[in-house]
Amino acid sequence: MSTAPSKSPAPPLRPADLEGVTVHGADGVVVGRVRDIYLRDATGEFAALAVIRRQLSSRTVLLPATVIAALPREPDRERAEPDGLHLSIPAAIARGGPCPPATGHVGAAELRELEQWYARAARPDGATHAAS
Repeated sequence: MSTAPSKSPAPPLRPADLEGVTVHGADGVVVGRVRDIYLRDATGEFAALAVIRRQLSSRTVLLPATVIAALPREPDRERAEPDGLHLSIPAAIARGGPCPPATGHVGAAELRELEQWYARAARPDGATHAAS
């Protein structure tokens, strides 16, 4: 009896693998592409990402990890990039989000404020802070 060779599991997605990945809102609309990755100081875990809205745009928004619904799958050999990153919020809210700090660093307090901003913006009562 022969056994088929076992496939080793794909290595876990690293934060650096997200750079340049297309970001989609919960409504399927493209928000932009991942520009920067932010990690938690204490643990090194993924905390947030900066998304540039358009290729020639100077507008970049900061999205906390808490609004990410699905990370991209590993790319197929035939495809040039993964299928994209999907958010749990609509693109309009993501596009209207706060800008990343000029320092390039997000501390624990700033991260909590960021998460609270998106929680308020996505309230079901229809009141959002999003600006298209």
